[in-house]
Amino acid sequence: MDARNLGPKIKVVVSNNVRVSHVWQGYQHMNDPRAVIFLNSRAYEGFKSGANATLVHEMTHLFTWKFNSHSLREGVADYVARAVMPNASVGPNAANALPTPVDWAFRYLGSSQPAPSELMTDVEFRKSYYFLSYVFVKALIDRTSMADFLRFYDSAYSDTLFESTFKVKRLDLICELRLGTQCKE
Repeated sequence: MDARNLGPKIKVVVSNNVRVSHVWQGYQHMNDPRAVIFLNSRAYEGFKSGANATLVHEMTHLFTWKFNSHSLREGVADYVARAVMPNASVGPNAANALPTPVDWAFRYLGSSQPAPSELMTDVEFRKSYYFLSYVFVKALIDRTSMADFLRFYDSAYSDTLFESTFKVKRLDLICELRLGTQCKE
């Protein structure tokens, strides 16, 4: 954890009033980072029973809060959560979820785009965004290594750096993984 910016301890607030689990300031965490996690009660109970890895997802954000690609931040948080608790759900997605192609894949997956506003208003968009971000990050790590992924992740984002690191163009990988509706068969 980034103890210099976040302090030496993590505070986890569990409440029925937390609709969507998140870190301090949610998607604006980078502007005011603190080691505080707000976890809904269902996710907490699921974590205790081994059925829900959302707490691990949120804790991962405390290590990855300062990086600039939102979809990669969410994807790596799900990747770590699923690695630590492989048979558990994460956030709104079941452990056995399957990817479905979406029309927004080219705009967001692996890009430097900020968090889309639909994440706050559209439950199905949120489910899809988080899961496809995970699928995308997993493919990047599988192509290279976690070390290569983190070196890329910690660098200033560019499509050229993406291609040289992962040996594939971002848009081509989306089609290779069949995540975008605009991909040609």
